[in-house]
Amino acid sequence: MQSRDTYKANFRNTPWPELIYANTIKRFIHHFPGKNEIILQGLENIPSAHPVLFVINKPNPKLITDFVYSILKYNNIRYTSYWIPDHILHYPLWRKLFNWGNAIPAPTRAIFVEEDFVHKTGRKPSPYEIRLILNILDGQEPEPQNFETGLKTFFKNNKNELVIQNYRDYFDSRYTMIIKTFVDSHHQATRDHNLNVLSILNRDIKYPETLVDKALVVTISALFKHTVYPIESFIHKSESNKSNSTIFQIKKPIFLPELVNKTSNQLKPDDILEITNQLKLHFS
Repeated sequence: MQSRDTYKANFRNTPWPELIYANTIKRFIHHFPGKNEIILQGLENIPSAHPVLFVINKPNPKLITDFVYSILKYNNIRYTSYWIPDHILHYPLWRKLFNWGNAIPAPTRAIFVEEDFVHKTGRKPSPYEIRLILNILDGQEPEPQNFETGLKTFFKNNKNELVIQNYRDYFDSRYTMIIKTFVDSHHQATRDHNLNVLSILNRDIKYPETLVDKALVVTISALFKHTVYPIESFIHKSESNKSNSTIFQIKKPIFLPELVNKTSNQLKPDDILEITNQLKLHFS
């Protein structure tokens, strides 16, 4: 818990650790004969006047590193910061490595619930239990037939009393603080260090995400008035030399709040859901 809550992103205008990695290991991997080549399409869509918010659909670590590496090859494009799933911060080595780079830990509520559940019950929750807890956190009253033994233990205090509202208040308070840190990191990356940001629409492949999680891209776009540049990636197989090419297609920009013609402080859950669903249409 402490490693995430106290983490402070360490941004660099010139990310020398990533440049060293790109010019050594990644260059060898992608330039060795028969290896995977990376191709960027749609570079003309990236403006030079201001930072932008890229967005990919899923948290594939290889695609994230490949895209950041490919951007580093172009001197006329500003460097890119990138989202990482914030539970990675529990691992000291990864925490140190990402702190050297321009990484922004992106929170997911299901991971927080899982950690609290393990601490309280001594076991990992099932995806079904995670979904029930998230629904309760969102204000739904638990149905008796769904309130299993594990959930009863999770929501009870030391006096064996159900304290659902207490946990809601605790969780909301902690998550609000983490989101504030997340927003501050974006401000540092884009305003203080003039970096682009690579965001992730669906960050958690382990548990189904709620609207609050999926709304992060929309929220950041609205708060910072960022245009969003969807990135489609696909593999092109070459029959001649039996090698593959990873192609990143940078699509034309969209400004998410304009999809419902509202400003950030007017967005409601239904608006965010509509915007998020429309954003998904930009990915095949």
